[in-house]
Amino acid sequence: MKQVAVLVTGSPVAPAEAVRGDFVRMIGEKAAPSWQDWLAIDLAGGAELPAAAGLSALIITGSPANLPQREPWMDRGLDYLELVTRADVPTLGICFGHQMLGEALGGRVGHNPKGREIGTVEYRAAESDPVVGASGTVNMSHVDSVLEIPSSARSLGSTDTEPHAAVRFGERCWGVQFHPEFDREILLHYLRERRTILQSEGLDTDALEASSADTPFGAEVLPAFLRAAGLID
Repeated sequence: MKQVAVLVTGSPVAPAEAVRGDFVRMIGEKAAPSWQDWLAIDLAGGAELPAAAGLSALIITGSPANLPQREPWMDRGLDYLELVTRADVPTLGICFGHQMLGEALGGRVGHNPKGREIGTVEYRAAESDPVVGASGTVNMSHVDSVLEIPSSARSLGSTDTEPHAAVRFGERCWGVQFHPEFDREILLHYLRERRTILQSEGLDTDALEASSADTPFGAEVLPAFLRAAGLID
């Protein structure tokens, strides 16, 4: 049986991981709690990359790393994503994973000129789509963005800070800058862990914590992706 692979590019902040587990567990809880066949691939740790032909789908996680500050494992991952997408494996990139897809497929990633986006924000859909096709609230935490999407891609929606908050990179390839696996509890751990740096950037951390929320709309992206891949009903 083919597996759903999760390409792991980093870890959550320590307090969140201590109570909610790693990104694979967070994604699994929101995507399909009954689905057990997850293949975790530690890209940053140098794990062997499986052949695309053996995958039912691929999800790329977020990361505290910054793609413009290139490391060898990132280049290895970009090359792999080219192969996977050419093989038409259903693929979803989350935050850093979204940026990796943008870069791998011909776009450009860099520091968002509007600065850091963190907290619960409004996502506005630009067009209908089976995975990210409506408007709603999502949870964000990023400083880099896909500044220019590949010529073959379509921007599906935006936030006040992020013009390409969701992108359809191909017929079966999506990226979201937001974190569908984040609920309020996880987001609060990020806000509190990064409180000092957020305040140094002029952000109102008390207001961000007060406005943080669960985002059922954002979380729905994960099961919607598995449905689009033909893996769940």
